[in-house]
Amino acid sequence: MDRNVERDRKNLALLEAAGWRVLVIWECQLRDMEAVRIQIGDFLGEK
Repeated sequence: MDRNVERDRKNLALLEAAGWRVLVIWECQLRDMEAVRIQIGDFLGEK
């Protein structure tokens, strides 16, 4: 497995184990800022 992918999975698991909620937004998703805005709003529980 790619070391970056494994590192990211490990760090995500560590953050979640510490009680953090994590939202990952990939650079390629930034092409559609409205979709990103909606995703962030949903993550934060906005109506």
